[in-house]
Amino acid sequence: MLFQGSYEPLPCPAGTYSNITGAVDTSECTICDPGYYCSSVAGGAPTGPCAAGLLL
Repeated sequence: MLFQGSYEPLPCPAGTYSNITGAVDTSECTICDPGYYCSSVAGGAPTGPCAAGLLL
């Protein structure tokens, strides 16, 4: 993801991800899917499933 005014790609904020190539704004980040978590370096998909019994 490349944010406006930035020359280098930056990850979406924690709890979000983006699978849009060439995204330029955090509005193009998607909230992580239910039952999964997204780290700050999730990239184009959720990082992984939540552990059983864990509520984020």
